[in-house]
Amino acid sequence: TDISEFGRLIAIANAFEAMTKKRSWREEHLSADAMKTIMAESKGRFDPDLLQAFIANMAVYPVGSVVMLSNRMVGVVMSANPRLPVRPALRIIVDEFGDRVTETRVLDLSTEPGVFISKPVDAKDYDTSGIDF
Repeated sequence: TDISEFGRLIAIANAFEAMTKKRSWREEHLSADAMKTIMAESKGRFDPDLLQAFIANMAVYPVGSVVMLSNRMVGVVMSANPRLPVRPALRIIVDEFGDRVTETRVLDLSTEPGVFISKPVDAKDYDTSGIDF
């Protein structure tokens, strides 16, 4: 309570920004990994109400993030889901067999209970050119 609400919010944003930028001593973290770290280390460090608001507005998986699913598909986040932040809508770019998907195929994870994001992947490893958000 000794720190203003603005200061507590800046602490969260600063931690996220520091993790997602390359430093001379380490590579940058993917935004989803930074969010997970912040959430895991938040107890006693960050204001829980402000952290929840930050996550709802920033999204655990921001639009344009590339993720691998539990069924081995790879998709690009098309829209975040504020109500279910780990269940965004995706455009599938690689199918479960590892083949590039050429037609537009959207998967809304909020309606697919058996499929989940297993890990974020580096967008540099996948060609996302030509994908409209």
